[in-house]
Amino acid sequence: MIDGYEMRRIYRCFPGLNVARIVISALSVIFAAALAGLSTAQIGPLFPITASGAAPVKFTKINNYDFQHPGILHSHDDLERIREKVVSNTEPWKSYFTIFSNLTSASYNYVMTTPRQNVSRNSITQGTTNSGFERDATAAYHNALMWYITRDERHANKSAEILNLWGITLKIYDGLDANLGVAEGGMRMVNAAEILRHEYGWVETGMKWQGTSGFSGMVYRALAPAVTAPGQANYGMASILALLGIAVYLEDVVMYNYALNEYQNGVCGGLVGTVNPTTGQNSESGRDQGHAWGGIGNLAIASQTVLNQGGDLYGLQDDLMLKGTEYLSKFNLNGTVPYDPKYARCESILVGGPWPENSRINQRVEAWVLTMVYNHFIKLKRRTARWTEKAFNSVSVSADTAVYYLAFTR
Repeated sequence: MIDGYEMRRIYRCFPGLNVARIVISALSVIFAAALAGLSTAQIGPLFPITASGAAPVKFTKINNYDFQHPGILHSHDDLERIREKVVSNTEPWKSYFTIFSNLTSASYNYVMTTPRQNVSRNSITQGTTNSGFERDATAAYHNALMWYITRDERHANKSAEILNLWGITLKIYDGLDANLGVAEGGMRMVNAAEILRHEYGWVETGMKWQGTSGFSGMVYRALAPAVTAPGQANYGMASILALLGIAVYLEDVVMYNYALNEYQNGVCGGLVGTVNPTTGQNSESGRDQGHAWGGIGNLAIASQTVLNQGGDLYGLQDDLMLKGTEYLSKFNLNGTVPYDPKYARCESILVGGPWPENSRINQRVEAWVLTMVYNHFIKLKRRTARWTEKAFNSVSVSADTAVYYLAFTR
């Protein structure tokens, strides 16, 4: 049974939700779990009922000490592999590192912006004010990686400076696209903090037993509320990947299991809300190719986090993510693919849908997405994926993608 303490805990995890809705959802959890023969310990607070009923959720956690650290985008072994390849001057990692290390955002001389208390992305009243946050987040993440590879403490100090100053300052992250901002810039900060905290021994400014006023409190109070209601398509998966990463950093079992359920069972923002299980068509293929690629990229980032926690979202539904990548790769290399106009993202009317045919807007292959998918499925898992391999071989490393090539090349 869910007692008053647990209800308060759920409310603290999801402060933007109405209490009455939470009570109803919690009761639905018990009823749905009973129908499916599930233990309520394996699921999060809001358990959506799918068309086929309540489905089991794989790879959930029971205890906070079950989390592995570092364990968001990079595990300890991942970081060691990168460092060893660079230090030994092994190609192509040596060349990738040369490009990466010359970025302004990877320099310990990076000059950060002045942190703000309120950051917005596409706010109706304030517009977009998150550009400085995004730049600083990238620098925090890049300098954390630079420290691990070079062991130059000036990089660790620069990353910690950014995390600490934003941690004690930022109170609200809002706007119509807040969840996208948190999934991008916010998660770069969280990944940086995960590396510094568990590899460097960083302790955030403001940490005390009465409650922190620093970085982890900012993550909990400013970033997490922006992504608690996943939504649809790219919004949905962006929120899910952010929830997974935040949950790992905070060791929040409820949040982690909730995000896992949304990934696996969410019909609007989850795996089947992104990729058609029959054809591999993307739910935003009719909108434009940039958003379609972004959906696959978000799936890959979420899956990498869970992989580092011992689960395999990559392989769900017979490698459905790879099937979706094959579809996009083939179409964007001018191959012929099937298209079902009925398979479109939820609320497609908000962005001009549903669409009658595959869009050629922003037609391209996306290097950063392909780097993650290609290296996991083809290099690591030895899968055969003709169009994904062809698309990957058609692109090359750039300043914008160097960190992905450096981190995920196998």
